Formats: sequence, C-alpha cells, structure tokens
Amino acid sequence: MGAFAGRIAIGIRNFTDGTSNTVAFAENLIGDNNTAGRNSAEFYNCVAWPGAGSGNGSGSGMVMPDPTGITNFKSYLSTCRGAQKSNTGQQNSRGQFWSSCRFGQGVCFSMIQTPNTLEPDCQNTNDNGTITARSRHPGGINTLFADGSVKFIKDSVNQTTWWALGTKAGGEVVSADAY
Repeated sequence: MGAFAGRIAIGIRNFTDGTSNTVAFAENLIGDNNTAGRNSAEFYNCVAWPGAGSGNGSGSGMVMPDPTGITNFKSYLSTCRGAQKSNTGQQNSRGQFWSSCRFGQGVCFSMIQTPNTLEPDCQNTNDNGTITARSRHPGGINTLFADGSVKFIKDSVNQTTWWALGTKAGGEVVSADAY
C-alpha cells in the first residue's frame, strides 16, 4: 500500500521502507473539460477492475509483483485501450476537485503505470483505477517524497522500481541511481 489510503490513519512509523524511499505525491495534469480532444489528461470512466471474482472488482487482485496481479493488470489495460479507442466514458475533468482527492478528478494517482506512460488512464470508481502521474516536462515528473524532498523521476524508470517507490512498507531497497 502507498503513502495514503482511504479511511486509514497512517503515521511516520508506518514507513518502514523509509520516508526517503516512498513517493507521497507527484505531478498530475489538469483536464481541459473538452471531450472532443486528447491531451493526455483525459481518463475513461466505468472500466471495471478484473479479478475479485466479479465484473466489478475492487482492484484487490492487483498486487503488482504477484503473477495474478500482472495478468489482471494486462487485462485491465486491454479493456482501458478499448474504452479509449471507442471514446467510451471519456472524462476531461482531471484535477477539477484537487482538494477532495477524488481518483481521477483530484490529486490522487496510482503507481501502477510508470510516469507519462502512453497507455490511457481508466477508473471504475472514485477509489480505484490507473490514474498515472503525468507532467508536460520532457522526460519525467517531479515527485514529493514522504521526507519532504522533491525528486525528478524519469519516464524510463523501471516498472519494478516505480512500484517499490510507491510502497511504504514493502521491504524493497531502492537506490537513488535507479530512477
């Protein structure tokens, strides 16, 4: 689990990976409220998560290093690409409610996809989805780590390294030269 989660109190003591190894916030684009175009800030709504035994999974089967999670992730990306291709459920209100931390429409993002990926962003509810950290900077994004430091993370960061930076207690050791 990342630095924050809904309805759970988290303290510094919970950052056993170290606050200098955990991303708290990252840049995110703001939507233009124009469904006619694509500017990398749009996302596609009502794309159900696979797994969890139903067509409306909660993402609980999305533990990334887990082989089942990887399979579910690939399935989800395929469904998300289909929504993008058909322009089904396109939302351009990203960042509109920045203070509420609504997924997609707030400041929250997931660490599932690497920064500025070319894959589309999708969500099923205001609690889950692949809302990716994105910026207009060439080559990467600025991130705020839990220790208060700001670091530029390259778009080319290794997927496993990105996932490790997104956990506060995953037991991963990440060297600063890995990103």
